[in-house]
Amino acid sequence: MTQKRKLIIFSWCMYDWANSCIPTVITTFVFATYFTSKIAPTTIMGTSAWGNAHALAGIIIAIASPAIGAIADYGGHRKNWLAVTTLIAVISSALLWFAYPTPSSMNYTLGVVILATIGLEVGMVFYN
Repeated sequence: MTQKRKLIIFSWCMYDWANSCIPTVITTFVFATYFTSKIAPTTIMGTSAWGNAHALAGIIIAIASPAIGAIADYGGHRKNWLAVTTLIAVISSALLWFAYPTPSSMNYTLGVVILATIGLEVGMVFYN
């Protein structure tokens, strides 16, 4: 195996590893708990809003993915598109720093989480 091939494989492995942070840390465990227990007015309202936000992101992803897949297949430039969607996910994740533990930041936080989820999942169209 050539050095260039090893670098390509290593790069994709690192991308895959780094991408797992959003579903693990934000969507499922750490940040979801922070949102429902500290940001939302009640745990029940927080859990409902969190689920609805992810449902909305899923609907947007489901509607957009076929067109995005066509772009990936026929338009080329997959790495450029992957870089753009990754940047969206990274910036959105970083903006969660401003998700203060008050109910007034609930809509902001949900909007940023929706954007991060869309960036991650649309990026997976180009990644796959």
